Amino acid sequence: MVIDPFLAADDVVQADHPAVRAAAARLRGRHPDDVGFSRAAYEFVRDEVRHSFDADDPRVTVTAAEVLEHRVGLCYAKSHLLAALLRAEGVPAGLCYQRLATGDGGFVLHGLVAVHLDGRWHRQDPRGNRPGVDAQFSLDGPRLAFTVDPSAGERDYEPVYAAADPGVLAALRARTDVLTLRTAGLPGEPLGPDHRAVEQALLRQGWRPCGAGDWAIALRSPDGTAAARISPFDPTGPYTAALYREAAHTRQVPALYAHRRLAGGGDLQVLEWLEPVPHAAAAAFHRAIAERSPEVAELVDVVRSVHERARRDLPWCGPLDDNPANVMRGADGRLVVVDLFYADGPDLYAAAATDPDRVAALIPEAERRFMTEIPLAGSGPWDPAEREAMRAGLAAADARRAAEAGP
Repeated sequence: MVIDPFLAADDVVQADHPAVRAAAARLRGRHPDDVGFSRAAYEFVRDEVRHSFDADDPRVTVTAAEVLEHRVGLCYAKSHLLAALLRAEGVPAGLCYQRLATGDGGFVLHGLVAVHLDGRWHRQDPRGNRPGVDAQFSLDGPRLAFTVDPSAGERDYEPVYAAADPGVLAALRARTDVLTLRTAGLPGEPLGPDHRAVEQALLRQGWRPCGAGDWAIALRSPDGTAAARISPFDPTGPYTAALYREAAHTRQVPALYAHRRLAGGGDLQVLEWLEPVPHAAAAAFHRAIAERSPEVAELVDVVRSVHERARRDLPWCGPLDDNPANVMRGADGRLVVVDLFYADGPDLYAAAATDPDRVAALIPEAERRFMTEIPLAGSGPWDPAEREAMRAGLAAADARRAAEAGP
């Protein structure tokens, strides 16, 4: 089993945050062995961090550092902190989920942590105890806050994830008052591994189709505050997400609620809901970017830095996209720029059709498995025969590479 991802820090499970590291070090100082430390970290989060609903506290906490600072959070947020504390001291930890019935015919995800000790995963529930709830740290079978009832449609999801579920992050980050999630808005199942599973899971949760382009489709959240951009194949997705994170302070990019790479080279971004703007306003914003006008200078510096990384790392990375449709307006009225980075589709897909061995050599199969499933809503549709020929050509190229590599 590969453990490294379960020791890594990210922008939610912040195992590298100074405050998290300091808290973990204090616990480790009192408990030098991994089991004792893991138990102490669990009990700290369970008992010292209040569950938002139990405390009737409206503050939204998502990241490990936020939970540690405010000492309050939902089950998911508390799990983020526990996983971060464990990873900070070298104990592999992941996130996992239960589906619980809500009593009104619906379901809600419940967040847990899995700690890897003695060669096995052990599920722990740091939710916080109350009358009728008695969760305990255990290496002899789970002692969780809730026992699922399969006859009621409840279930324990087996996978242990290295990163938080994007649907959970979107639900939390789209709110300013976490107590509004008591009755609605929390996901009822984790998102699946590829673009198809993600789309179907969100549709089941009430998200609605709201658009499609060449590379991705879009769904709108049930409350209208968020949009999910789902692409079967998008090499530039991680760089776009990096731009949104690194330029967030400018408020000239959309709020990124969640990002996940999907199986087969796909990409999921969950963003604040945006509205289109008049062509003239969009063109003026693009001109300001091109000229590095003072009002967008900080944004441009981040754009250029991230784009340079993308051009260095990716074959077929295109120039900046100055399509006016890429300038939009947030609910607060500010202009933001989206989807500046893109793969050079015409050249890439021409190469896939005429020189599949080159594409196979430069883009691993696992990162382009669904490249013939992008929507092409703007420049398409796909020609069925051409698409099938491209798939066959790439499969043959992969087979040749495998044969050359040998056993």
